Amino acid sequence: LLHKFARKLREELKLKKVDILFCKEKNKACSLYYSFANKLQVTHNPDIKKHLWNEYQSVIKFFNKYEQVKVREEEERKAEDLKPGVYQKQLQKIVQELEYRNTAVVIPVLSNPQEKAFIFLGDKISGDIFDNRDIRLFELVKSQLSSALEKSRLFEGVKEGKSVLEKKVAEATEELRGANSRLRQLDKAKSEFVSLASHQLRTPLTTIKGYVSMILEGMWGQVNTDQKRYLEMIQTSNERLIKLVEGLLMVSRIES
Repeated sequence: LLHKFARKLREELKLKKVDILFCKEKNKACSLYYSFANKLQVTHNPDIKKHLWNEYQSVIKFFNKYEQVKVREEEERKAEDLKPGVYQKQLQKIVQELEYRNTAVVIPVLSNPQEKAFIFLGDKISGDIFDNRDIRLFELVKSQLSSALEKSRLFEGVKEGKSVLEKKVAEATEELRGANSRLRQLDKAKSEFVSLASHQLRTPLTTIKGYVSMILEGMWGQVNTDQKRYLEMIQTSNERLIKLVEGLLMVSRIES
């Protein structure tokens, strides 16, 4: 966004150069992202560098406080007319620094308190001065560019949030796959246990049923009334257990 803006500005106003300084307050670091010189060379350096923060510290500090578009020649005249004081000294220092950097105009673009861009314009190739019409254009562009940068930052935030969400969903899906696999293993183990236990229970219950029947039939002598009643109770409970085991075996067969 800054690149396109700077290139268009240079082409339309026929400027000698356009430099863009992008700063991150949190890191106390800056990057000179694009530089348009006379030979139409474009330098792209997206690395945030701390030494540039120190190098441009006085400019950053001044334009954080005074956010208006500044034309060097006008500020130089103001510095001469002002009475000696703190602001007058600051202004003189900034004018000298801008002159040293061959900068005619500074456009501070503040997208948010943590991220700022400073656009440094060189003189016009024609040698003409920057008039009121140019300043009005810069003020309008500054406002529009600040809004555009903020929207761009929000869009990047949404994309980053989406990426994080997709990663978390993928991780959760993988965890669910693992849990599902473990549940299948447990379910298989449960079914095997039920089947095995049912078969193991079936044999002694059948044996109990057979012996109780033989006792009731008098194969080992007559049984009295009380003995018969108790044996019939054993037989009834045994039949109930056999039905339960049959039910478990049926469930095991259905699952298989």
